[in-house]
Amino acid sequence: MTLRETIRGELLNTVDDPDGLDGAFRKYSKSKGPFYLGLADATSELMDRYETVAQENGDLDANKSHLSDQVAALHDQEIALQESVQNLISEVQSAEQRFEEVRSSLDRLDQLAGAGFGEPEIARLHELLIQISAEQGGLPEEGVTEFFRFVERYDQIVSIDLEATRAESRAAQAKSEAEMGSRG
Repeated sequence: MTLRETIRGELLNTVDDPDGLDGAFRKYSKSKGPFYLGLADATSELMDRYETVAQENGDLDANKSHLSDQVAALHDQEIALQESVQNLISEVQSAEQRFEEVRSSLDRLDQLAGAGFGEPEIARLHELLIQISAEQGGLPEEGVTEFFRFVERYDQIVSIDLEATRAESRAAQAKSEAEMGSRG
């Protein structure tokens, strides 16, 4: 190894140590030619290292900027996903509420079926009400409405019917008594 290469190596090894750098200057400053050439070689190598580090730093800054953009995009996606999750939670709650309503209706239908009003019977009743309404010149919906109005007055109608039946019975009994009294 030449003196120039030795000086270059020592200068590079002492870059981070100011005291070592001063020692290398004192040690080799008398050998002007090899010292200046070694100093020039070390400076050139340090410049190359600096440019490499500066390039890497620029690349890292660009990568950092790109990653920051990705983080921002992912953050926006996270917010959108959170909103989507909240919407889905609301939809699930709404579906659960509708399910409970349907379940309640199904339970009521089961009760009606147990009382003899299954789906075929209810469908037949509906058809009869539509037919009766049509025979009287009304709309199908009017038949159902009229039926429920009639059902609400059912007690009164039955009561009147029973009164009429009793009155007929009393009249028949009175007629029978009158006929017996005229014979006897």
